[in-house]
Amino acid sequence: MKKFFFVTLFLLLISSTSFCMSAASYAVDDNFREELYKVVEGVRNYFGIDAEFFYDEDNPRVNATSSSTGEIHLFGGLVEKAYSVPNSPWTYIILVIAHEWAHQQQFLYGYRPMYNIQKELQADCEGAYFLFTIYKVTQEEITNLINNQMSNPIRSLPWWDVKAHGTRQQRIAAVKRGYDLASHAISINRMYTPSEIFNFCEYIMVTP
Repeated sequence: MKKFFFVTLFLLLISSTSFCMSAASYAVDDNFREELYKVVEGVRNYFGIDAEFFYDEDNPRVNATSSSTGEIHLFGGLVEKAYSVPNSPWTYIILVIAHEWAHQQQFLYGYRPMYNIQKELQADCEGAYFLFTIYKVTQEEITNLINNQMSNPIRSLPWWDVKAHGTRQQRIAAVKRGYDLASHAISINRMYTPSEIFNFCEYIMVTP
């Protein structure tokens, strides 16, 4: 518990000294990379999983991936797309990174639900919890992000694919579940452990 307290304190310090999550022109420079790796370090410490992170900035794929070999890849095309979102490019980027780290947790725990979409929605839930508790991003902002990205023709992009990641309504519901837990954590003045959040965010579905 003491270790988790210090990790939580570290994350709060990262969030308090970090960037402003407002819209800006897209440019990959040293400042951007510095802020990106601050986020990565915060997410890594939050999950307590030392996955290898790669920012493939020259790759045009609008996607991010997490593998069972312990690698997470964020592609340049997704970052560029994030900067086309009004007011919230960093919300987009942080959600993606936290979501992909949640997949590392799933690999570690041997999580094998009936439908693959359950993995994606569980990861959305954990990403929302992280965004709210650490960066104070509102539920409305992330819901607006989902609505923006899941309208045509964005729907065809891999990270927002309905068949792979769930419908707009399912993803919004998963995010709300994460925010509900985060709100409760704040109301009782405690931070849940990653394993507790994982268990809460398991998304049970009857049909895919």
